[in-house]
Amino acid sequence: MEENILHIITTALGAMSGAYCAYLLAERKLRRSEKEKVLTSVLVLMEHMDYVSNYLDKFDIAKDGETKVNLAILSDPFYAPPITEEFIASLMELSPDKEMPRCLIHMNYFFKKLEEGTHSENAFYIPIKTFDAIRKQLQMDKKDLEFFYESECGGKKFPPLSAEKTMY
Repeated sequence: MEENILHIITTALGAMSGAYCAYLLAERKLRRSEKEKVLTSVLVLMEHMDYVSNYLDKFDIAKDGETKVNLAILSDPFYAPPITEEFIASLMELSPDKEMPRCLIHMNYFFKKLEEGTHSENAFYIPIKTFDAIRKQLQMDKKDLEFFYESECGGKKFPPLSAEKTMY
């Protein structure tokens, strides 16, 4: 009788420890998967930010004689990066840095307005102070993304950015 009870207890303990180990492995795999999604999203965002930054570097300055306001003129057609609301929502859900997706919402709004302005009219005009503030914010967001990526990446799947730049 005692052997049967001991057998039942050891079997139950073995089953519980096996189930707990399986739970821990599943949890670890889920966290790794979420981290990979976030890092992939950050890489995509960095590519979009590079495109926008390069586009914003090609501007002209016009001076309006009456109001003495300097205007930045963007005349080349601009195509907003395909940053969807679902992409931002998933980034807000997964990202540990909640400020980054919020900044992206504001930048995405500017991208859409810029695209409308360069396609519907001959050029997009914006006060130079506002334009400089947007460019500065874009550069800070790019640096934040690079810092976040560098601090979170590791392993063969996501190499450091410095290695990625030297590959080409």
